[in-house]
Amino acid sequence: LPSLMPGIVSAALLAFTISFDDYVITSMVAGVDSETLPMVLYAIARRGANPVVNAISTVIVFGLGLLIIVSERLRKA
Repeated sequence: LPSLMPGIVSAALLAFTISFDDYVITSMVAGVDSETLPMVLYAIARRGANPVVNAISTVIVFGLGLLIIVSERLRKA
């Protein structure tokens, strides 16, 4: 398992990143009462420039960057 961990973590990060690109599929497949993050962000952005979208995007980018840095340091250790 320790030698598989970098692959597992990178696959999880890639799946998490790609999931934000699936708005079209989500909007077609989602039920009436479900609200996923891509759908909420699209609804907020459609109404106009909103600092909430910028804040969420910043948190996501920095969070993913932090996960990448941590995984690289664990890989080199």
